[in-house]
Amino acid sequence: MKIVIQVSKVIIFIFLFSVIWFYIDSVLKPKFFDGIEPLTEFYRFPRQSIDVAFFGSSHMEFSINPVIIWQEKGIPSYVLSGSIQPLWNSYYYIKECLKYQSPKVIVLEGFTSAVDVELDWSRIVKNNIGLKMSKDKIESIMVSAPKINWLELIIGLPVYHMRYKELTKRDFVDPYIRGEKAYNNGFYTFDKIVPQLRPDVAGITSLRDIPEKQFKYLNKIIDLAKSKNIELLFVITPYVLSSIEQERFNCLHKLAKENNIKFINYNLLYEKVGLDFSSDFLDSQHLNINGSRKISKHLASILFTEYRLEDKRQNPDYAKWNSMV
Repeated sequence: MKIVIQVSKVIIFIFLFSVIWFYIDSVLKPKFFDGIEPLTEFYRFPRQSIDVAFFGSSHMEFSINPVIIWQEKGIPSYVLSGSIQPLWNSYYYIKECLKYQSPKVIVLEGFTSAVDVELDWSRIVKNNIGLKMSKDKIESIMVSAPKINWLELIIGLPVYHMRYKELTKRDFVDPYIRGEKAYNNGFYTFDKIVPQLRPDVAGITSLRDIPEKQFKYLNKIIDLAKSKNIELLFVITPYVLSSIEQERFNCLHKLAKENNIKFINYNLLYEKVGLDFSSDFLDSQHLNINGSRKISKHLASILFTEYRLEDKRQNPDYAKWNSMV
């Protein structure tokens, strides 16, 4: 009898400790829109309800609006991106997505294929902390951060325990409530207008190698999609890019051709989509709501016509999508 009582006490202690730990972790966890909030909302999303999943850097979350894609063609989609999300994190985000959804098309935004980057601490946190605990999360952390930081990132709370100094009511009412900006399915809305100088890279045809680590994970993404029989689409969203970046995008285009993957570089399609550099940008790297609407409409048409996706606007199971619009 004593053993039963002791075991019961241990079980109750573990249960209470877990509940308290989870609540404290939820309150203190940063609420970044660029890497953590999209995952948090994704985990609440109905399973097996998305036909297209978008992955990539902040370029993706400012450029692709799932509401517009639904409004145009009735395609349910979601954006899972992160700040300067390198392709190794995109790879693990894709693996995480496939645990809950079975998208027919994966759209990969290729900005970081042109950047030889190892992330700073803030962006390592943003691209890893939001993942649920799993073998994939641990691997993502190990490939992203120095070994000395692995344990604190895996546990989580040691990384952000000092946030108690900056907590607001929002952290307690609902740790994952949306902020003041409109935010839907991983897309983040900004209506600020900052005119930009239009780059001219149409005449650049030379190739420059994609950084080795990025290239490795590009191929892992390609292999993963093939193994799951999922269509891949590579996209470069519009921004003020350099000639070196365009040369690397040319290399990405070559890789896409070799693997029979469609490739769209919107920096070569300004006229086709009607992009206006005086009104469609938030800054040199990101579109505002005006620009994102144009890109999303064009991409919705491509997805619908070339990937034979179903228009689900009349499907009663997707009624909430119409109300979201």
